[in-house]
Amino acid sequence: MMSDGRLFIGILIGVLSYSCLYLGKGIQKLGINRIQEVKPVRKKASGIWLIGTVLTVIPMFIQWVALIFAPVNVIAPLEGLGLIVLVLFSYFALKEKITTMEIAGIACVVIGTFLTAFFSRPQQGLSISQFNLKNFIFILVALLLVEAVAITVSAKKGYRYGGFLLGFTAGTMMAFQSISKRISVIGEVRITGIVLTLVFALLTLVITQIGFAKAKANQVVSSFTSASILVASIASIFILSESMISLQYLGIGIILLGVLFLTVLNLKDKNKNVNKETNGGK
Repeated sequence: MMSDGRLFIGILIGVLSYSCLYLGKGIQKLGINRIQEVKPVRKKASGIWLIGTVLTVIPMFIQWVALIFAPVNVIAPLEGLGLIVLVLFSYFALKEKITTMEIAGIACVVIGTFLTAFFSRPQQGLSISQFNLKNFIFILVALLLVEAVAITVSAKKGYRYGGFLLGFTAGTMMAFQSISKRISVIGEVRITGIVLTLVFALLTLVITQIGFAKAKANQVVSSFTSASILVASIASIFILSESMISLQYLGIGIILLGVLFLTVLNLKDKNKNVNKETNGGK
């Protein structure tokens, strides 16, 4: 159970990191809405978007600090809490209604995060003996090959399921970005970890934007968040010798279910309500 002060600090910083990231996404959306409403574009609307963009960049460094204090499989699942911040921001700032699916998603994320964090095992500083380079390369290459084949097939079919596939690939890059940050705390490979972090950060950004260009944002975000949590949590066991107990696996599963409620299923629920309103409530 969670009894280590360093672990608790890491969790708090991790929550701050993902809250900042998804708050930034919400502010970006607010800025874009204002820009679309006003012609010509006003500086205030552009300033709002710029603030949101800055807030999405800052978490990269905040998460780095969190990973100094806690393992990847504890910090990564906290990303689900960021979606809650986005939902609440959308409700209060963007005046979007909170659906039943979103309430269910929030409940799942809170429960799953509690199970994942509370039952985590305190871990001492990471050493070079715990870093498995072969597993790092094998898992990364294997995932990228499968994802590349899937995206290629999707592209030939007009990018069918392209949003989910590109989002998952971007989430994979985010997961390895988190793992690389953790590696950077090891003295012998600190520079390597920093370089890899920057490379994966760039790939995350580029692939995410390609996903947004090819598909709906909700498809990209849902698979991105799921992959970021799942790949980082599982891969860190084989790459960094991190450990998890059954309740933590259950917690991650519940978080992913919450992500599903907050994104894909929530969109279907909203579309159903829109159709009812269009048809006069029939």
